[in-house]
Order: sequence, then C-alpha cells, then structure tokens
Amino acid sequence: PMSWRSHWGVALTLYDIDRNGPAIEAGKTFAASMDVFKSSVPTSIMVHSMGNWVARVMAQNTVDPEIVFENMFMVGADARMDLFSTDFNPAAPQAINVKGNTVKDDVYLDIPEDELR
Repeated sequence: PMSWRSHWGVALTLYDIDRNGPAIEAGKTFAASMDVFKSSVPTSIMVHSMGNWVARVMAQNTVDPEIVFENMFMVGADARMDLFSTDFNPAAPQAINVKGNTVKDDVYLDIPEDELR
C-alpha cells in the first residue's frame, strides 16, 4: 500500500505543504526506483488519500514506462475526476487492440449526477 499521512495539528504541517513538497519528492523517488516494483508474479498496488497523488507523480516521472501493476486500487483518492480521460492523458493508448479498450477509440464514462455536486 502507498498511503500518505498528514500530521494535522502537529507543528506547521499543512495539506498544501505536504502536497506541493514532500509528496512530490516521494513520487519522484518512487519513479527513480521503479525496478523495485517489478515482479515475476502479477502485482497490485493500493493507494490511499494523498498516496494517489504520490502515485500520479511517480507515473508522470517514470522514464520508459511499462506496466508493473496488474491492478491499482484507489481508496479515498486525492485525484482529479478526469484523471483517466484522454484529454488529461493524451499519451494513453487509445487503439482498439490494447487490452482494456472498448469498441470506440474515444470513450467517456457518464459521470453520475450525484458525483458532480
């Protein structure tokens, strides 16, 4: 699991400071160490809260990206609503023959009205 705990009320630790400082450095550190995540067996990752932000920074800073996690479980995600849209990530594979893609090249999921409130 990748989780990030802010120490609310302890010293001067604030969400913004964590998100814009140590969390970014942690993501870059993980990106530089991607080999530690490689395995000969299927591996999943669970990220919680700001751990989602750390995982995003890791993914965006990985050199020569490849699939190392079979599943990613995003719990209490500190993430953009459009994180997986092709507008946000134009480098994502959009070809029909890529595993997980559907019949259309450009697919958007309907967002339930209650999630837009």
